[in-house]
Amino acid sequence: LEELGRQTLEARFASDGPGRPEARSPSSTLQVSGPGELRWAWSLAPIALGLAIFALLRRRPAEGPPRAPAPAETTAMAGVVPGRRRARRRRRIDGRVVGTSQEPLAARLLVQTADGATVAALESGPDGSFEATLAAGQFALRVEAADHAPLRVPLAIPHRGAFTGITLRLQPVREAALDALAVAVVPAIGAAVFRQRTVHALALEPALSKETQELAQEVEAAVYGPVAPAPEHVERLGDRARALRPKSAPESPPAR
Repeated sequence: LEELGRQTLEARFASDGPGRPEARSPSSTLQVSGPGELRWAWSLAPIALGLAIFALLRRRPAEGPPRAPAPAETTAMAGVVPGRRRARRRRRIDGRVVGTSQEPLAARLLVQTADGATVAALESGPDGSFEATLAAGQFALRVEAADHAPLRVPLAIPHRGAFTGITLRLQPVREAALDALAVAVVPAIGAAVFRQRTVHALALEPALSKETQELAQEVEAAVYGPVAPAPEHVERLGDRARALRPKSAPESPPAR
């Protein structure tokens, strides 16, 4: 590069025929020079940066392999999210009552014996929470809230944490009426057909028994009537649907 120094450049056009005169461009001067001296301190910068990163990595604590997520709590029954199991047995129960959108519900909770006698009654607070200490025994916990279908849960006291921090989820009455109809209809015509048909069409479905058609008519009135059905009426519809369901069919209704 030092040998090139300053150079003058120009373009020339040589004519190869008449009528085309020669042409020459304005000259340009090009100065070519080598790079200046590189200061030795800057050459050490990449080495210093690498040493700093290495020192930071050594100070960072070693991490083990990623931990597997904790197993999800299983739902023991429809509408119930149980608490975590513990070794010590407990007589105290506590948790929340919510709707299907997780909104807190003001509910009444009845602890009943096998013959339906109520041995304890409590109410959930504004945030849906409740708590109580119960005597030992085998019971059923009945949960009631306005415009929602009742929920009945087996309750054994003492327990090992299943009723500590439990979530009791109640269905709106119209939604619960549709699920009750599914219990009786799906074993006869299948879940896919049930989801495609209107309730009115199910009331006329020839593949269903006369009793199931009559149930569909009552469910249609409950779901689409101007006034929401009473929770007790929806509960009776559910009892009739379970009585019409074949013994070999599962109890849980299909997802809609």
